[in-house]
Amino acid sequence: MIAPADVVPDAVPPPQEPGLVFAAAAVEPGEAVTMAGAGCPPDAEVLLSVDGAQVGGVRADDTGVFRAPLRAVGADVGRHDVSADCGPTFAAPLDIVLVSQATGSTATAVVIVFFLLVGLSIYRRRLLTPQPGREEES
Repeated sequence: MIAPADVVPDAVPPPQEPGLVFAAAAVEPGEAVTMAGAGCPPDAEVLLSVDGAQVGGVRADDTGVFRAPLRAVGADVGRHDVSADCGPTFAAPLDIVLVSQATGSTATAVVIVFFLLVGLSIYRRRLLTPQPGREEES
């Protein structure tokens, strides 16, 4: 679920044309993002919806600009359609992504284990291959 956040909207410039924009195109689950819009009637009530479900509302200022913070709490990873309805309806996609990272120490450990296994494989063949000049004891 994407819900209104309890943070103060940061300074996201509203779009030059009527529409809706986000401070970031993608967020991680639980992260807050600010949306800004322009093109509403002055002092209009703006209803916010995500994937068709209403999640809150804000009021446009005297120039028709509005800002609202949203938080991606419990929302599925993927693209979500966010809309703002103040007479005209504006929509924009918001992507919720999982970010993973392999640190330097993880990559180093993988390389060491790989070469260790290759070395053991080569050494094992050498031990199992009979050597000329060596006699087996009976």
